[in-house]
Amino acid sequence: MSEPPPPPESPAPPPGPVPPSGYEPPPGHQAPSGYQVPPAGHYGPPPISFADPSDPLISPDYAGWWQRNIWLVRAYWRPLLMLQLIAAAVALVVEVPTAVAQALGSRHLDSGSQLSPEQATQAFGSALPWMILGAVGAIIAALAAVAVQLAGMRLLVVAVTGGRPAVGDALRGALRRVFPLIGWGLLAGLILIAGVFACIVPAFYFAAVFLVLPAVVLFERGGVIARCFKLFHADAGAALARVATIVGLGIAASLVAVVFGAILNAVGAASPGVTGPLVATTVISTLFGIVVNAALGVVTAPLTLTTYADERARREPLHTGVLAQELANA
Repeated sequence: MSEPPPPPESPAPPPGPVPPSGYEPPPGHQAPSGYQVPPAGHYGPPPISFADPSDPLISPDYAGWWQRNIWLVRAYWRPLLMLQLIAAAVALVVEVPTAVAQALGSRHLDSGSQLSPEQATQAFGSALPWMILGAVGAIIAALAAVAVQLAGMRLLVVAVTGGRPAVGDALRGALRRVFPLIGWGLLAGLILIAGVFACIVPAFYFAAVFLVLPAVVLFERGGVIARCFKLFHADAGAALARVATIVGLGIAASLVAVVFGAILNAVGAASPGVTGPLVATTVISTLFGIVVNAALGVVTAPLTLTTYADERARREPLHTGVLAQELANA
């Protein structure tokens, strides 16, 4: 007698990590521990824990964010440093001569109590043109730093998605976003000023929100101010931890430059009326500040980029390939 045919196999669940709405285990099969029948309707964006753990820019937690930034700096510090050297060269040309001229023109003002009102006015009048020139030079150096910051983030996205991290291409692509960044930056600056007049504390909040503004301008179009607020509040705790780290590094670097400059200024002031030491200490102090800013720029480019990517990934589905596509379509 032939054996009876085997019973039909139980229907397998549909492929994919998430069953469709209303799917239940087949009869006679127990649901896995923790299983719940999905609700009817569409599914929302996956949480950050569902993100690809191998994504080079997006992290589920602070430790992953920090480790990714260490890896980015180690892997791409050379092209990032080349970009920073471009900004440093611009700063060197416009800041060193004006710093020396300001120091020479205002050295008599340091002992203003020993000058008559007419002499003090004359000394200030001779130093004023150099002060104005120094302000113009600072603006030019700031524009170069903005372009380099955008180029650094662009270079990193291209590099981690398999492209060639070409400094020239990154800089050319970034130049198209410099003027939009200036416009949005001025608007953000007005909001920061309003925060200062509103008991100062709101200004710190606004500064934290707008830290990723350069990245928003680089990858997105329109509504930048509102977008910064939305990204920050998608997970304010995670955003604040990353922003505080970046700000802390910036403050530490600034303190190093300020202390070093103060020591050199004291050395130069020890020889009043002697031009050589004054010029030498001014040049060295300015050069040291430029070097510190360049080193800080190598670090802050990946920090800002990954902070933006993490904030955005907590608000909407995102992976690094999306950022690369947005750069390609820009």
